[in-house]
Amino acid sequence: MERYINLKLKIQEAYGDFSSGHTKVADYIQSNPEQLLIQSTNEIAQYCEVSKATVSRFVRKLGYENHQELRNELLNVREQGVPMIIQSEISNILQADIAALYKLNEQLEELDITNIVEGIAKARKVVIVGYRNNYPVALHFRQQLLQCRNNVIVVPVAGQTVSEELVDITEDDFIILFGIRRRTKSFNSLLSYLKPYNHLLISDQSGQKYAQQCRYFLLCPMNTQEPLDSYSTPMAIVSFLSNHIYRYLGQQANTQSVLVSNLYRELDELE
Repeated sequence: MERYINLKLKIQEAYGDFSSGHTKVADYIQSNPEQLLIQSTNEIAQYCEVSKATVSRFVRKLGYENHQELRNELLNVREQGVPMIIQSEISNILQADIAALYKLNEQLEELDITNIVEGIAKARKVVIVGYRNNYPVALHFRQQLLQCRNNVIVVPVAGQTVSEELVDITEDDFIILFGIRRRTKSFNSLLSYLKPYNHLLISDQSGQKYAQQCRYFLLCPMNTQEPLDSYSTPMAIVSFLSNHIYRYLGQQANTQSVLVSNLYRELDELE
């Protein structure tokens, strides 16, 4: 990731040593860094009107063995959630989302989520943790769960830290942690703290390294073919779990939902 951020800096530092052909490539890449992902070595060479060998030497001067090594590194960065164009044309975003949802469905069909559903349904308190882009997903999950049970909170509260909310958790509670895409530096410490407690981590491909540390782990396949992420699969997991929990609670969930609906009417909150 650091290499990607400093790519233009690397070019600047080496610019004085470039040949005239290298400077053509450098100027092009500085203005269009995403083309390293989109175009082949030959295509870059044709656009810059230099030889393919010139492009290859340019890449080696930046410290990479070849174009593919640099491309793989940038693709890994995209997997971590950094916005980046990696296709020359706008792809069919809906088709990509559908493919990701199929992958999610295949995974969920193979998993036994009984303990997860039972743990969330029976917990004294449910704490949902969501930083950055994970926060609206966490908030939506809370709103869904409040239709079938009470005592569900989301952290962090705006402008606050999570320690105050987690200091009194017990073995009777259940913590749901969203860790999709770029996570905060304290993420690993948070997982270590939660290890003795019932908890579930929902994360994308880049979070699989934490799977062995967690009581429960759900992989959320993400479409990485577009520069900005779609959160269709995280929302699908929320819907999947919420409905299973509702069905598990049965009459208790129905009663809770009726109470909420009655209060909507009493307070005249909804149309």
